[in-house]
Amino acid sequence: MSSPPLSLHSLIFPSASTSISTTLTSLKRQNLSITNRLRSIRSDASFVLTIADHFNLPLITNERCGSWYVPPERKAGSAYFKSTDGHAGQWAFSLRRLNLQVLDVVGTGKGCIIVDSTRRGKSMPDALSKTAPIWIAVLNRLLFPEHPESHWLRTPEDVVSASEHAQIDARLEGFVRDARSLDLDLPALRAKLQRPMRAVWITPETDLGRTISTDEDHAYVMLCTASSRASESSKLGAAYVQGAADDSEAWACGLDAVTFWANADALLATSDDALSETITTLMKKSTTSSRLPIRISPAYALAVGDNASLIDSKSRLQDYDVIVEITRLTLPLRQPVPSKVEIKKRLSWIMASIPDVSPSRATLQSVNAHLMG
Repeated sequence: MSSPPLSLHSLIFPSASTSISTTLTSLKRQNLSITNRLRSIRSDASFVLTIADHFNLPLITNERCGSWYVPPERKAGSAYFKSTDGHAGQWAFSLRRLNLQVLDVVGTGKGCIIVDSTRRGKSMPDALSKTAPIWIAVLNRLLFPEHPESHWLRTPEDVVSASEHAQIDARLEGFVRDARSLDLDLPALRAKLQRPMRAVWITPETDLGRTISTDEDHAYVMLCTASSRASESSKLGAAYVQGAADDSEAWACGLDAVTFWANADALLATSDDALSETITTLMKKSTTSSRLPIRISPAYALAVGDNASLIDSKSRLQDYDVIVEITRLTLPLRQPVPSKVEIKKRLSWIMASIPDVSPSRATLQSVNAHLMG
């Protein structure tokens, strides 16, 4: 009788197999250490600053990941383009995340660079390849109806297939109708922007000399992926972590981007063993500055006759605050039961005045149930 063929289990003792598995897990954990992540972030940030200097455009960080790749003194603003709004079959122009604050930066800076990143396996996040392009196409249609050439949806051909592009394009008119229902002050928004926007994609693999051209007829929105797809392209070699800042709540031990940049040299000089304690000490010292009240416009329906409402703003409005403010702005309406459209309008006022607002779906459902019940 012939012997059975040799297998991997025949060649490796169980104890040795366990040892190999433990070693591989340990190596992966070391590669994804906080130190390697912070070094990778600073390396990628150097690329981002090179792009900003090359085009002489202001930097906008797509929160929250993008803020790690831009030193605070170079940050011109924040955006909130979610990758989930660009996932296949779930494409959306979010009425909860209008990102109108981006228009101020684009208008004054004659364009901007929006910075984000993504983890290993992708060349760019869906937020930059699909969500932001949808936003650009919708706003161009709203604000520049006389420029039909700017109404086209532009997506990166090497990332978004022709089929997916066509499916997104078919939904654009519906997104435009939804945006119109908010009764935004379109002339004021157009005055800020002045020219139609045009998307351009930049990654560490982009050849700036050959592939990027601009003109005076458009405000260019550079959608910049900070991280390289291949570790070999980084000076850090095997220690490089693509999209190192992603999901920072899970690895940063409470460290935030502002504190990182204020203490980058000290943090990167600290050993892995002492890093968590150092971060804890730094975060205890950090303070959050208060902000002045913010005016929400145009609250022309308030019973007191004002054209706006003042609220006390925190660094980020919480869901509870959103409920209170929408209710306060909606109750003076004359109709017995306000409609969902009217409630959405008032939410858009809050979002236009305080870009940090991003209430959850559950919050909005609670507001609708309370006001319409």
